[in-house]
Amino acid sequence: MEAIMRFEKSRRAATRRAAYLVSFCVLSLALSIGAPLFGKEEGSSETDPNAALPLKTRLALFKAQEKRDRGDFEESAKILMDLARKSPDDDHCLVQYYIATSLVQAGKPEEALDHFQAAVAKDSTFAQAWMKLGEVSYNLGSYRIASAAFMRGYALDSKKMPQLLYYAGAAYYLGDQTQKAVPLLEDLVSGRHGQPKLEWFRMMLAACRDSSYSETGRRAAGRMMESFGEDPEAWHLAFQFFASIRSYHEAAAALTVLSYMKPLSREEERTLGDLYSAIGVPVLASARYESALDENGGPQDYERLASAYLAAYDFGASLETISRALEKYPTGRLWSLLGDLHLMQQNYGEAYGAYLKCVELDATRGRTYLMMGYCAYELGRRDDAVAHLERAAGFPDQEKTALDLLSRIRIANR
Repeated sequence: MEAIMRFEKSRRAATRRAAYLVSFCVLSLALSIGAPLFGKEEGSSETDPNAALPLKTRLALFKAQEKRDRGDFEESAKILMDLARKSPDDDHCLVQYYIATSLVQAGKPEEALDHFQAAVAKDSTFAQAWMKLGEVSYNLGSYRIASAAFMRGYALDSKKMPQLLYYAGAAYYLGDQTQKAVPLLEDLVSGRHGQPKLEWFRMMLAACRDSSYSETGRRAAGRMMESFGEDPEAWHLAFQFFASIRSYHEAAAALTVLSYMKPLSREEERTLGDLYSAIGVPVLASARYESALDENGGPQDYERLASAYLAAYDFGASLETISRALEKYPTGRLWSLLGDLHLMQQNYGEAYGAYLKCVELDATRGRTYLMMGYCAYELGRRDDAVAHLERAAGFPDQEKTALDLLSRIRIANR
């Protein structure tokens, strides 16, 4: 039995040595005829970085590959770094490239960055090295290095992968080079490089939003909605972009379309209400605020809704909303809003009472004293009107209006 085990062990060892020998022979042949080291990598350059490698370099690359195959990435990198240090003449772009890739796999991308740069310095036509340099520097936040590397990689790439342009544009944008990002991304989403992806439009609109390219962004948003009209995310991106450039009509339209495609969140319902208010459609605003309101609604939610009803001259709905809100949140702002409602209907007594409640809760609002003074005057209570207006005149924002009303009252009573 022991003899059989010894034989099997010897056989496996011999087989392993033979496999390594065959692998080395194949590797040597591949390097001599210009084949890629680990198989042709997607997007690699037609340039052959493997040609005419010194024997010592090939041996080191082979040993490093063995370590990589076993998952010992740091040792793989060490073998090649020792070669580069001890035999500078045997250093090669592939040596630096595989030092870098091993370091990345070992979780040391910061150290890998210098070696990727050394690889492209030794062979400026090594497309795969440029692409990996772009990838690693992008992930490390070195966006200026990344953008240049992706652009160089794209120029050398025989397949002209548009994704390289996307990452170059993203790196320009993230590296505060918007003036380079926008034209590149605009060309990318034009369709000249194939069917655009939604993520390309997302980056394009972000770059336009944070710069002075609002019209360029508007054109891109239109093209995006044409290409991805059935995708809710496209309409959400369009809404965000239009809102960011204060194009509220277009933002409201995009968010409205989105509401037909999927239920809006309470926050989105409120936002759509705000947009309708901003473009002067209070009836639609009130409907959205009502949809956003639930048992957890706060005083500001009720204020929005009541204000929208008030702007739409729906006094009954506004009164009902404010009354409902005051039962839960008797705030000064809500009492003031109730005063405004009564004042619009020329119910000066009810308005005065509501403003008085507001003052009791919050005596720091100059506008409340101003409105109380006006209501008191309309009710024929001249002394109260003067007292409230004099108080209002002590607030900078109400001073001029209050003094004008006081002057009219005094002239009228001469």
